[in-house]
Amino acid sequence: MLWAALWLHRATGRPEFLDYAVEMADEFGGTGWAITEFSWDVKYAGLQILAAKLLLEGNHRPEHQLKLEQYKSKAEHYLCACLGKNDAAGNNVNRTAGGMLYVRQWNNMQYVTNAAFLLTVYSRYLTSSFFKLHCAAGPAQVDELAALARAQADYVLGNNPTGVSYMVGYSRRFPRRVHHRAASIVSHHTDGRFIACVQGYDYW
Repeated sequence: MLWAALWLHRATGRPEFLDYAVEMADEFGGTGWAITEFSWDVKYAGLQILAAKLLLEGNHRPEHQLKLEQYKSKAEHYLCACLGKNDAAGNNVNRTAGGMLYVRQWNNMQYVTNAAFLLTVYSRYLTSSFFKLHCAAGPAQVDELAALARAQADYVLGNNPTGVSYMVGYSRRFPRRVHHRAASIVSHHTDGRFIACVQGYDYW
């Protein structure tokens, strides 16, 4: 609800959506959860960065200041976690030997690409606002956020120890047998039968 409210505020400019995100921030965990991932079902880091944008730009009423600062603090926890600059190892995102951010074994690329996106977005917010990012292990420069974002994108596209692009169809080496029916099912031109969702398991 908080995520939706801030996007509606951004799309419409209507103040009641921002009021809602501020008033319900504590109850719905927006200012309570310090997160080290951003995924299809865990939106807190994105929410917190979107709220921080309003603070950095001064695009809010005075009574929103305190709550937006709390949002910003949690947003920076996520960013510092990606940079490995939080106060304890358990509060940072792990890295593989090749340098890829690693959250968990299933669908890890969503966390990598999402992190690259949020790091890029926040680096631009900082550049335009002249604010600084302060992590427990020391200050982080805007260039560090942008460099990590680029490194993660490059890793996905093939600059990794195996030299394989994880984006199907990009570069000369990419996965040919993707573990997903939509990516491995035969062309409709080859087999024109109607295949329902469950039936797909029978063949692919």
